Amino acid sequence: MARSTAKNKTIILIYLPVLHAGYLEFLTKYAPDAKKLYIINPQWAQTLDQQLDYLRKEIRSLSPQQIQSITACLYPQLKSQIIDKRTIKEFRALVKQKDLRVITPDEDISQIVIDRFLPQAETHYSPVFLRWDKKRVDDIQPVKTKLQISQTEFDQTIIQRAFNLAGLSSDWWRHVGAVLIKDNKVLLESFNYHTPSPQTQYINGDPRSLASTGVAIEIGTSQHAEGSVLAEAVKQGIKTAGLALYVTTFPCPYCARLIATAGIKKLYFAEGYSVLDAQEELERANVKIIQVKVKASTRQLQDRRSITQRYPTS
Repeated sequence: MARSTAKNKTIILIYLPVLHAGYLEFLTKYAPDAKKLYIINPQWAQTLDQQLDYLRKEIRSLSPQQIQSITACLYPQLKSQIIDKRTIKEFRALVKQKDLRVITPDEDISQIVIDRFLPQAETHYSPVFLRWDKKRVDDIQPVKTKLQISQTEFDQTIIQRAFNLAGLSSDWWRHVGAVLIKDNKVLLESFNYHTPSPQTQYINGDPRSLASTGVAIEIGTSQHAEGSVLAEAVKQGIKTAGLALYVTTFPCPYCARLIATAGIKKLYFAEGYSVLDAQEELERANVKIIQVKVKASTRQLQDRRSITQRYPTS
């Protein structure tokens, strides 16, 4: 009886562009306790908030009607309805239902719909990863370290050298240094810089300032320190497989892929965060990630030439 009562008060809200195993697991888990499935029409959702404009670029997307037909076959006991401008009035009326419970993936589109139409509902945002949404792309995660933490004299010396290099950067947002090591000897080193001139951003502005943190990292006029070191290694015919790379800041997703593809065996870093799947990309390539503990005085070396600005969050 208790389950039946809960079922009468529980709904599932979802944007379901394609059907894959993740969506099936989500629906199979929650369908038995739900009375109805509400499928968000992405074209309608785009009219709610400008940040959902990216949904129009989802070329994999099936129509909501196709999704409704498929889910009806797979979960015949679960009634479904597409939410759009024609049905939103009925959906909004759910707010009058006492003890309403909403189950939905923890995604930007779900949060926007809930906040707009059912703000008082008890909502369970499932942390399941079903697709890349803007919320996940913008999210920055601390590096989850199963990794080892080093305080050895050699690692301290090299990472301090990297911070010294970072101090030569004139970038507005971040100063990064990188050092490539083989058999405890420095092969190459670099820092992030702009092209065609280190002062390009002061002349024309920095296009990176138009994007949020962690977004459109590849758009800009700067060469990242890690990419600079690895490109120079290619130029000089240096084999990078099995080498160690020291960086002041944890690599961005693009540089993480370069590092993984180059066969770097060990990555030493001092600070920073992981965006998108940067850490996972390195771990898939069996790159050993080691954090080097540094003193505050060492960190200050990276700002000795110019002070970085706090990056805009929107």
